[in-house]
Amino acid sequence: NSGINIYTRYTKAETDLDQFGGEFGDDPSYKYNLEELTARAEGYFNLFDGLWGQKIGASFYKNLRKYNYDSTLFNASSSNSTYDGRKFKIDWQNNFFLNEENILTFGAETELEQAETYFYSLSQFGPYESILPESETYTTGTYLQEQLNIEKRFFATAGIRYDHHTKFGGAFTFRIAPAFILWETGTKIKATIGSGFKTPSIVYLYDPFFGNENLNPETSVGF
Repeated sequence: NSGINIYTRYTKAETDLDQFGGEFGDDPSYKYNLEELTARAEGYFNLFDGLWGQKIGASFYKNLRKYNYDSTLFNASSSNSTYDGRKFKIDWQNNFFLNEENILTFGAETELEQAETYFYSLSQFGPYESILPESETYTTGTYLQEQLNIEKRFFATAGIRYDHHTKFGGAFTFRIAPAFILWETGTKIKATIGSGFKTPSIVYLYDPFFGNENLNPETSVGF
């Protein structure tokens, strides 16, 4: 009736990069380092003889990237840059098993995204510096989904979701996915239609080097 799941993954990579292809393109001073950490803990429990199932979870994601370049081979130039990004997320999901043919799901989640960047270069054009101080955005979402199973022949899932972003405000998305199975011939007919909403990341919005605060969220409809 209850349990806890814990997951974590850590990645560390060190890469030597080339300036260009070919025999003389390798510059031993051009390096890229990556550290990435993903962690999640969630607990679940069932109430009222399994009629109501709940799951509460928390997630953390960190991505740290560093480029270092101090050339003695190409134009006596140098540069170094750092990207430090993090995401924190808390989610809560409820499944209500109303009967054998009907499952109602309701949930909510909130996510905090943080990022900061630093870039410095020195070349024949002089020094250049670009800094994005620590910035953050919040996204909070709620969703409702209905699953139907009628006589094990007709199946349907219909869901609606609302997300609110600190910069772009709110947006509704939906998904409908019916399916029909003809057991006598082993045939399944199914269809899906849904919409999507994705906001630009902090770097794409606010980075002084290539960010653009006038960007709009991506929206889509697929079927």
